[in-house]
Amino acid sequence: MPSYWMFNPEQAEEQYGGSYLQAGGIAEKMSVELRRREDDGEYRFSIVGRDHDLAEPLTETIDVQAAHEPRHPSELFTADQAAPVFMH
Repeated sequence: MPSYWMFNPEQAEEQYGGSYLQAGGIAEKMSVELRRREDDGEYRFSIVGRDHDLAEPLTETIDVQAAHEPRHPSELFTADQAAPVFMH
């Protein structure tokens, strides 16, 4: 998809709209984020993770550009762990 997006941004935007799957952080510690348009036309943003207690505090961070983004340990992946999410 990267080359498709780089060389055909108008077509990619038309086909996929504002939906995306992205990773942030470094190969050893990253989060995977999804933004997609739902049936009601609204966009929803989600952080991919494993089952965990939502009341538990966000004890980890990832660095994305100049920001330190808080994350729960179950929301962190290595690049090898995240790759299947992108392949799916």
